[in-house]
Amino acid sequence: MLYDTIQRATGSVSRLPGLPLGSRAAQLLDSAQDVPGGFLDLFGKPPRESACECERSGGLMLGPVLNMVNGPVVADAIKDPNNRIATLLRKEKDSAKVVQELYLALLCRQPTKKETEAGLKALHDGAADYAEQVAEAKRNQAAVAAYQQSQPARMAQWEEGLKRMPVWQPLDVLTAVSKGGAKLTKQPDGSILASGPNKTPEVYTVRAKTNAVGITGIRLEVLTDPSLKANGPGRAPNGNFVLNRFKLFASDVGAQGKPIEFAFGRAQATFSQGAFDVSGAIGNNPATGWAIAPQFGRAHTAVFELRNPIAFSKGAVLTIRMDQLFAGKEHNIGKFRLSFTTTKLPLALNGPPPHLAAALAVEPSKRTPNRRRC
Repeated sequence: MLYDTIQRATGSVSRLPGLPLGSRAAQLLDSAQDVPGGFLDLFGKPPRESACECERSGGLMLGPVLNMVNGPVVADAIKDPNNRIATLLRKEKDSAKVVQELYLALLCRQPTKKETEAGLKALHDGAADYAEQVAEAKRNQAAVAAYQQSQPARMAQWEEGLKRMPVWQPLDVLTAVSKGGAKLTKQPDGSILASGPNKTPEVYTVRAKTNAVGITGIRLEVLTDPSLKANGPGRAPNGNFVLNRFKLFASDVGAQGKPIEFAFGRAQATFSQGAFDVSGAIGNNPATGWAIAPQFGRAHTAVFELRNPIAFSKGAVLTIRMDQLFAGKEHNIGKFRLSFTTTKLPLALNGPPPHLAAALAVEPSKRTPNRRRC
Protein backbone atom coordinates (compact mmCIF):
# COMPACT_ATOMS: atom_id res chain seq x y z
CA MET A 1 0.00 0.00 0.00
CA LEU A 2 2.85 2.39 0.80
CA TYR A 3 4.55 1.71 -2.55
CA ASP A 4 1.29 2.22 -4.45
CA THR A 5 0.56 5.39 -2.46
CA ILE A 6 3.94 6.90 -3.43
CA GLN A 7 3.24 6.25 -7.10
CA ARG A 8 -0.31 7.59 -6.87
CA ALA A 9 0.63 10.70 -4.87
CA THR A 10 3.49 11.69 -7.17
CA GLY A 11 1.64 10.67 -10.31
CA SER A 12 4.51 8.45 -11.36
CA VAL A 13 4.18 5.28 -13.45
CA SER A 14 5.17 2.20 -11.44
CA ARG A 15 7.56 -0.34 -12.90
CA LEU A 16 7.07 -3.67 -11.22
CA PRO A 17 8.90 -6.85 -12.29
CA GLY A 18 6.76 -9.11 -14.46
CA LEU A 19 3.79 -6.69 -14.59
CA PRO A 20 2.72 -4.02 -17.12
CA LEU A 21 3.68 -0.39 -16.52
CA GLY A 22 1.42 1.28 -13.98
CA SER A 23 0.51 -1.92 -12.14
CA ARG A 24 0.00 -1.87 -8.37
CA ALA A 25 2.29 -3.63 -5.90
CA ALA A 26 -0.82 -5.31 -4.49
CA GLN A 27 -1.00 -7.27 -7.76
CA LEU A 28 2.35 -9.01 -7.17
CA LEU A 29 1.69 -12.73 -6.82
CA ASP A 30 5.16 -14.01 -6.03
CA SER A 31 6.34 -13.16 -2.52
CA ALA A 32 9.97 -13.47 -3.68
CA GLN A 33 9.60 -10.45 -5.97
CA ASP A 34 10.68 -7.04 -4.79
CA VAL A 35 11.24 -3.54 -6.17
CA PRO A 36 14.45 -1.44 -6.36
CA GLY A 37 16.29 -0.99 -3.05
CA GLY A 38 14.47 -3.91 -1.39
CA PHE A 39 11.62 -1.52 -0.57
CA LEU A 40 8.96 -4.15 0.18
CA ASP A 41 11.22 -6.24 2.41
CA LEU A 42 12.36 -3.15 4.32
CA PHE A 43 8.78 -2.17 5.07
CA GLY A 44 7.72 -5.57 6.43
CA LYS A 45 6.52 -7.62 3.46
CA PRO A 46 5.58 -11.08 4.89
CA PRO A 47 6.88 -14.28 3.26
CA ARG A 48 3.21 -15.48 2.82
CA GLU A 49 3.98 -18.89 4.21
CA SER A 50 0.89 -18.78 6.39
CA ALA A 51 -2.26 -16.71 6.84
CA CYS A 52 -1.08 -15.40 10.20
CA GLU A 53 -0.75 -11.64 10.47
CA CYS A 54 2.19 -12.27 12.78
CA GLU A 55 4.35 -12.83 9.70
CA ARG A 56 4.35 -9.12 8.95
CA SER A 57 7.01 -6.92 10.53
CA GLY A 58 5.77 -3.62 11.90
CA GLY A 59 8.93 -2.25 13.47
CA LEU A 60 10.41 1.03 12.26
CA MET A 61 14.19 0.99 11.96
CA LEU A 62 16.85 3.11 10.28
CA GLY A 63 16.68 1.25 6.93
CA PRO A 64 13.04 2.14 6.13
CA VAL A 65 13.56 5.74 7.31
CA LEU A 66 16.58 6.25 5.03
CA ASN A 67 14.75 4.56 2.16
CA MET A 68 11.98 7.15 2.40
CA VAL A 69 14.59 9.93 2.38
CA ASN A 70 16.87 8.83 -0.47
CA GLY A 71 15.78 5.37 -1.60
CA PRO A 72 15.30 4.54 -5.28
CA VAL A 73 11.52 4.10 -5.11
CA VAL A 74 10.87 7.62 -3.83
CA ALA A 75 13.69 9.11 -5.92
CA ASP A 76 12.49 7.48 -9.16
CA ALA A 77 8.92 8.57 -8.49
CA ILE A 78 9.99 12.19 -7.90
CA LYS A 79 12.28 12.44 -10.94
CA ASP A 80 9.79 10.86 -13.38
CA PRO A 81 9.55 13.58 -16.09
CA ASN A 82 5.85 12.89 -16.57
CA ASN A 83 4.77 12.75 -12.92
CA ARG A 84 2.34 15.08 -11.16
CA ILE A 85 5.10 17.37 -9.86
CA ALA A 86 6.69 17.95 -13.28
CA THR A 87 3.28 18.45 -14.90
CA LEU A 88 2.27 21.02 -12.29
CA LEU A 89 5.51 22.96 -12.67
CA ARG A 90 5.11 23.05 -16.46
CA LYS A 91 1.47 24.17 -16.44
CA GLU A 92 1.10 26.30 -13.31
CA LYS A 93 2.99 29.60 -13.07
CA ASP A 94 1.68 30.45 -9.58
CA SER A 95 4.02 28.72 -7.10
CA ALA A 96 1.44 28.98 -4.30
CA LYS A 97 -1.02 26.95 -6.36
CA VAL A 98 1.69 24.35 -6.98
CA VAL A 99 2.20 23.98 -3.22
CA GLN A 100 -1.57 23.76 -2.74
CA GLU A 101 -1.97 21.02 -5.37
CA LEU A 102 0.90 19.02 -3.88
CA TYR A 103 -0.63 19.15 -0.40
CA LEU A 104 -3.95 17.99 -1.82
CA ALA A 105 -2.27 15.12 -3.68
CA LEU A 106 -0.02 14.01 -0.82
CA LEU A 107 -1.97 14.85 2.34
CA CYS A 108 -5.50 15.32 0.96
CA ARG A 109 -5.85 18.76 2.57
CA GLN A 110 -5.06 22.40 1.96
CA PRO A 111 -1.77 23.73 3.33
CA THR A 112 -1.80 26.21 6.18
CA LYS A 113 -0.35 29.69 5.69
CA LYS A 114 2.84 28.64 7.41
CA GLU A 115 3.07 25.46 5.29
CA THR A 116 2.48 27.48 2.12
CA GLU A 117 5.33 29.82 3.06
CA ALA A 118 7.59 26.84 3.79
CA GLY A 119 6.62 25.23 0.46
CA LEU A 120 7.33 28.44 -1.46
CA LYS A 121 10.68 28.77 0.29
CA ALA A 122 11.54 25.17 -0.65
CA LEU A 123 10.61 25.80 -4.28
CA HIS A 124 12.70 28.97 -4.53
CA ASP A 125 15.65 27.95 -2.37
CA GLY A 126 17.36 26.30 -5.31
CA ALA A 127 16.98 29.29 -7.65
CA ALA A 128 20.47 30.65 -6.97
CA ASP A 129 22.06 27.21 -7.38
CA TYR A 130 20.08 26.66 -10.57
CA ALA A 131 21.16 30.02 -11.97
CA GLU A 132 24.80 29.21 -11.22
CA GLN A 133 24.45 25.80 -12.88
CA VAL A 134 22.88 27.41 -15.95
CA ALA A 135 25.71 29.95 -16.10
CA GLU A 136 28.29 27.18 -15.72
CA ALA A 137 26.59 25.16 -18.47
CA LYS A 138 26.73 28.18 -20.78
CA ARG A 139 30.41 28.69 -19.98
CA ASN A 140 31.11 25.03 -20.74
CA GLN A 141 29.13 25.21 -23.98
CA ALA A 142 31.07 28.31 -25.03
CA ALA A 143 34.35 26.57 -24.20
CA VAL A 144 33.34 23.51 -26.25
CA ALA A 145 32.28 25.72 -29.17
CA ALA A 146 35.58 27.61 -29.05
CA TYR A 147 37.48 24.33 -28.89
CA GLN A 148 35.61 22.99 -31.90
CA GLN A 149 36.24 26.19 -33.86
CA SER A 150 39.95 25.91 -33.14
CA GLN A 151 40.15 22.31 -34.35
CA PRO A 152 41.00 23.05 -38.03
CA ALA A 153 43.91 25.32 -37.04
CA ARG A 154 45.16 22.88 -34.41
CA MET A 155 44.79 20.01 -36.87
CA ALA A 156 46.89 21.87 -39.41
CA GLN A 157 49.51 22.62 -36.76
CA TRP A 158 49.54 18.97 -35.67
CA GLU A 159 49.94 17.81 -39.27
CA GLU A 160 52.75 20.28 -39.85
CA GLY A 161 54.54 18.86 -36.85
CA LEU A 162 54.06 15.31 -38.12
CA LYS A 163 55.41 16.27 -41.53
CA ARG A 164 58.71 16.93 -39.81
CA MET A 165 58.66 13.40 -38.45
CA PRO A 166 60.77 11.14 -40.67
CA VAL A 167 59.15 8.59 -42.94
CA TRP A 168 61.56 5.66 -43.16
CA GLN A 169 61.93 3.36 -46.14
CA PRO A 170 63.88 0.09 -45.83
CA LEU A 171 67.00 -0.10 -47.96
CA ASP A 172 66.96 -2.58 -50.82
CA VAL A 173 70.08 -4.52 -49.81
CA LEU A 174 72.13 -5.88 -52.71
CA THR A 175 74.96 -7.48 -50.74
CA ALA A 176 75.98 -7.83 -47.08
CA VAL A 177 79.53 -9.02 -46.38
CA SER A 178 81.39 -9.73 -43.15
CA LYS A 179 85.16 -9.17 -43.05
CA GLY A 180 85.45 -11.71 -40.22
CA GLY A 181 83.72 -14.48 -42.14
CA ALA A 182 80.28 -14.32 -40.52
CA LYS A 183 77.31 -15.23 -42.63
CA LEU A 184 74.97 -12.24 -43.12
CA THR A 185 71.60 -13.51 -44.29
CA LYS A 186 68.79 -11.26 -45.49
CA GLN A 187 65.48 -11.97 -43.72
CA PRO A 188 61.91 -11.60 -45.10
CA ASP A 189 61.42 -8.38 -43.12
CA GLY A 190 64.47 -6.78 -44.76
CA SER A 191 66.72 -7.29 -41.76
CA ILE A 192 70.16 -8.96 -41.81
CA LEU A 193 70.95 -11.84 -39.42
CA ALA A 194 74.54 -12.75 -38.56
CA SER A 195 75.58 -16.35 -37.90
CA GLY A 196 78.72 -18.49 -38.03
CA PRO A 197 82.15 -17.09 -37.03
CA ASN A 198 82.11 -14.21 -34.57
CA LYS A 199 85.59 -12.71 -34.80
CA THR A 200 87.12 -9.46 -33.59
CA PRO A 201 87.75 -7.03 -35.17
CA GLU A 202 84.73 -7.18 -37.49
CA VAL A 203 83.47 -5.02 -40.34
CA TYR A 204 80.07 -5.38 -41.98
CA THR A 205 79.77 -3.85 -45.46
CA VAL A 206 76.26 -3.45 -46.87
CA ARG A 207 75.52 -2.28 -50.41
CA ALA A 208 72.08 -1.07 -51.39
CA LYS A 209 70.43 0.73 -54.27
CA THR A 210 67.69 3.37 -54.20
CA ASN A 211 65.98 5.70 -56.67
CA ALA A 212 65.39 8.28 -53.94
CA VAL A 213 66.84 11.77 -54.30
CA GLY A 214 67.68 13.94 -51.32
CA ILE A 215 68.47 11.32 -48.67
CA THR A 216 68.97 13.11 -45.34
CA GLY A 217 69.40 10.31 -42.84
CA ILE A 218 69.98 6.62 -42.19
CA ARG A 219 68.26 4.56 -39.52
CA LEU A 220 69.90 1.52 -37.96
CA GLU A 221 67.66 -0.86 -36.05
CA VAL A 222 69.39 -3.51 -33.96
CA LEU A 223 66.94 -6.36 -33.45
CA THR A 224 66.48 -9.36 -31.21
CA ASP A 225 66.46 -12.94 -32.45
CA PRO A 226 66.16 -16.35 -30.71
CA SER A 227 69.33 -17.55 -32.45
CA LEU A 228 71.42 -14.92 -30.65
CA LYS A 229 72.87 -15.28 -27.17
CA ALA A 230 70.62 -13.63 -24.58
CA ASN A 231 68.27 -12.94 -27.51
CA GLY A 232 70.66 -10.25 -28.82
CA PRO A 233 70.66 -7.83 -30.43
CA GLY A 234 74.44 -8.25 -30.17
CA ARG A 235 76.45 -11.47 -30.48
CA ALA A 236 78.30 -11.06 -27.17
CA PRO A 237 77.39 -13.65 -24.50
CA ASN A 238 75.26 -11.04 -22.70
CA GLY A 239 73.61 -9.77 -25.91
CA ASN A 240 75.62 -6.55 -26.16
CA PHE A 241 77.57 -5.09 -29.10
CA VAL A 242 79.89 -2.14 -29.75
CA LEU A 243 79.51 -0.24 -33.03
CA ASN A 244 82.71 1.81 -33.16
CA ARG A 245 82.26 3.49 -36.53
CA PHE A 246 79.26 3.93 -38.83
CA LYS A 247 80.27 5.13 -42.31
CA LEU A 248 78.27 5.92 -45.42
CA PHE A 249 79.55 6.10 -49.03
CA ALA A 250 77.43 6.84 -52.10
CA SER A 251 77.76 7.06 -55.86
CA ASP A 252 75.44 7.91 -58.70
CA VAL A 253 73.68 4.93 -60.27
CA GLY A 254 75.87 3.68 -63.13
CA ALA A 255 78.83 5.88 -62.17
CA GLN A 256 82.34 4.52 -62.23
CA GLY A 257 85.06 5.22 -59.71
CA LYS A 258 85.32 5.45 -55.98
CA PRO A 259 82.15 6.27 -53.99
CA ILE A 260 82.01 9.55 -52.08
CA GLU A 261 81.90 9.49 -48.29
CA PHE A 262 78.99 11.44 -46.80
CA ALA A 263 79.64 12.56 -43.23
CA PHE A 264 77.06 12.46 -40.47
CA GLY A 265 76.38 15.57 -38.45
CA ARG A 266 74.31 14.15 -35.63
CA ALA A 267 73.43 10.75 -34.12
CA GLN A 268 70.71 9.82 -31.64
CA ALA A 269 69.45 6.54 -30.24
CA THR A 270 66.61 5.16 -28.17
CA PHE A 271 69.24 4.11 -25.60
CA SER A 272 73.01 4.38 -25.21
CA GLN A 273 75.33 2.78 -22.69
CA GLY A 274 76.93 5.29 -20.32
CA ALA A 275 80.44 5.43 -21.77
CA PHE A 276 79.35 4.33 -25.26
CA ASP A 277 77.02 7.02 -26.56
CA VAL A 278 75.77 6.64 -30.12
CA SER A 279 77.48 9.91 -31.07
CA GLY A 280 80.81 8.07 -30.72
CA ALA A 281 79.94 5.94 -33.77
CA ILE A 282 80.12 8.85 -36.24
CA GLY A 283 83.62 10.04 -35.33
CA ASN A 284 86.97 8.58 -36.27
CA ASN A 285 88.04 7.51 -32.79
CA PRO A 286 88.09 3.68 -32.70
CA ALA A 287 87.95 3.78 -28.89
CA THR A 288 84.43 5.21 -28.90
CA GLY A 289 81.20 3.66 -30.17
CA TRP A 290 77.60 2.74 -29.51
CA ALA A 291 76.64 0.02 -27.01
CA ILE A 292 73.46 -0.75 -25.04
CA ALA A 293 74.34 -2.27 -21.64
CA PRO A 294 72.34 -3.10 -19.57
CA GLN A 295 69.35 -3.09 -21.95
CA PHE A 296 70.01 -6.43 -23.58
CA GLY A 297 67.35 -8.65 -25.12
CA ARG A 298 65.39 -5.78 -26.63
CA ALA A 299 65.44 -3.86 -29.92
CA HIS A 300 67.04 -0.42 -30.18
CA THR A 301 67.20 2.25 -32.87
CA ALA A 302 69.85 4.75 -33.92
CA VAL A 303 69.28 7.63 -36.34
CA PHE A 304 72.19 9.24 -38.21
CA GLU A 305 71.67 12.65 -39.86
CA LEU A 306 73.74 13.58 -42.91
CA ARG A 307 75.51 16.91 -43.04
CA ASN A 308 74.66 17.13 -46.74
CA PRO A 309 71.88 15.22 -48.49
CA ILE A 310 72.60 12.56 -51.11
CA ALA A 311 70.97 14.09 -54.17
CA PHE A 312 72.10 12.20 -57.27
CA SER A 313 69.50 12.78 -59.99
CA LYS A 314 69.13 9.09 -60.92
CA GLY A 315 69.25 7.70 -57.41
CA ALA A 316 72.22 6.27 -55.58
CA VAL A 317 74.17 3.16 -54.76
CA LEU A 318 74.89 3.26 -51.02
CA THR A 319 77.66 1.51 -49.17
CA ILE A 320 77.36 1.37 -45.39
CA ARG A 321 80.33 0.24 -43.34
CA MET A 322 79.89 -0.85 -39.73
CA ASP A 323 83.21 -1.16 -37.86
CA GLN A 324 83.10 -3.29 -34.70
CA LEU A 325 86.55 -3.16 -33.13
CA PHE A 326 86.05 -3.98 -29.45
CA ALA A 327 89.35 -5.77 -28.83
CA GLY A 328 89.33 -9.40 -27.74
CA LYS A 329 85.53 -9.59 -27.47
CA GLU A 330 82.63 -10.92 -29.52
CA HIS A 331 80.72 -7.62 -29.39
CA ASN A 332 79.37 -7.65 -32.95
CA ILE A 333 75.83 -6.83 -34.03
CA GLY A 334 73.69 -9.95 -34.42
CA LYS A 335 70.67 -8.67 -36.32
CA PHE A 336 70.00 -5.30 -37.89
CA ARG A 337 67.90 -3.43 -40.45
CA LEU A 338 68.77 -0.28 -42.41
CA SER A 339 66.38 2.39 -43.66
CA PHE A 340 66.66 5.85 -45.18
CA THR A 341 64.60 9.03 -45.20
CA THR A 342 64.33 12.17 -47.32
CA THR A 343 62.62 14.18 -44.57
CA LYS A 344 64.11 17.62 -43.91
CA LEU A 345 66.43 17.98 -40.94
CA PRO A 346 66.36 17.86 -37.98
CA LEU A 347 65.06 14.31 -37.75
CA ALA A 348 62.98 13.02 -34.89
CA LEU A 349 63.92 9.63 -33.57
CA ASN A 350 60.61 8.04 -34.50
CA GLY A 351 58.15 8.77 -37.26
CA PRO A 352 54.41 8.16 -37.71
CA PRO A 353 53.08 4.70 -38.61
CA PRO A 354 53.21 3.95 -42.36
CA HIS A 355 49.43 4.31 -42.90
CA LEU A 356 49.42 7.71 -41.18
CA ALA A 357 52.51 8.85 -43.06
CA ALA A 358 50.83 7.91 -46.34
CA ALA A 359 47.69 9.85 -45.39
CA LEU A 360 49.69 12.95 -44.39
CA ALA A 361 51.52 12.90 -47.70
CA VAL A 362 48.25 13.67 -49.52
CA GLU A 363 47.00 17.27 -49.60
CA PRO A 364 43.97 17.71 -47.27
CA SER A 365 41.65 18.75 -50.11
CA LYS A 366 42.49 15.56 -52.05
CA ARG A 367 42.06 13.07 -49.22
CA THR A 368 39.41 10.38 -49.42
CA PRO A 369 37.11 9.78 -46.41
CA ASN A 370 39.29 6.81 -45.43
CA ARG A 371 42.40 9.00 -45.50
CA ARG A 372 40.72 11.60 -43.31
CA ARG A 373 39.89 8.90 -40.73
CA CYS A 374 43.53 7.76 -40.53
